[in-house]
Amino acid sequence: MHFSPSQYFYGANNTIQHANVQMILSTLIPALEYDESRKFTYVEQAFFSRWWNEQNDKMKDRVKKLVKSGQLSFVNGGWCMHDEAATHYYGMIDQTTLGHTFLKENFDFKPSVGWQIDPFGHSSTQASLLSAEAGFDALYFGRIDYQDLQLRRDEQRVEGIWRASAASKDQSQVFWGLSGSYGGNYGPPEGFCFDNFCSDEPMMDDLDLEDYNVDGKVADFVSAAYEQANQARGTHIMMTMGSDFQYENSEVWFRNLDSVIKNVNEYAKEGKTEVDPYGR
Repeated sequence: MHFSPSQYFYGANNTIQHANVQMILSTLIPALEYDESRKFTYVEQAFFSRWWNEQNDKMKDRVKKLVKSGQLSFVNGGWCMHDEAATHYYGMIDQTTLGHTFLKENFDFKPSVGWQIDPFGHSSTQASLLSAEAGFDALYFGRIDYQDLQLRRDEQRVEGIWRASAASKDQSQVFWGLSGSYGGNYGPPEGFCFDNFCSDEPMMDDLDLEDYNVDGKVADFVSAAYEQANQARGTHIMMTMGSDFQYENSEVWFRNLDSVIKNVNEYAKEGKTEVDPYGR
């Protein structure tokens, strides 16, 4: 089934795939401005540049301020996320250059992290030429063969150093990691999808509510964090909170994430999250 970028951007043909990218960005800006502790990471400049070109100077100034403060950031920075295995390296370089030029000219921003979560086949060209030698500090991807994935999860090798090209020696090395809670794809931990179109239970943190559920949600979140941590060797993990065409109503996501962060931190201060159910 073919989808055009315009359908994704404007929300047309939603009977096949719900998408309305322009509303993601339009609701994102006020949600970030509401609380300076909130942050958002954007990837593909084909969509962002189309939205940007429709904005007035006042909105552009608001966005520039968010980028400068670090609340709005960009990873990968290409026009899209190309398929590393099936695309000629000329095309990979051209579309990456196009996106990076847009970010440099409008925000004086230089991406430092590669982000290839949906394409299949991770080539050495992506790791060496378009990651390490492009100045990236890290490269994250989601798709991985299920047998390789299971072995890496069992052996705590879901991240590491990719030495992609012997020709360029040390310059070809880049840190790599899996996205999506190391599940072979992307998205939030199970039970923590807070988008308008998700069915997971939201955070209900009003003590006067009969449906107050913070105790259970915090316990589930901590359990998910320990499960993910048990598959890695470092002291930090990344949880990707979002998925395809989500944040169309950004405040819904941020409201719930604010509650998760606040309550998990409070429980940690009280010593309620110190027990690791996975024995790490």
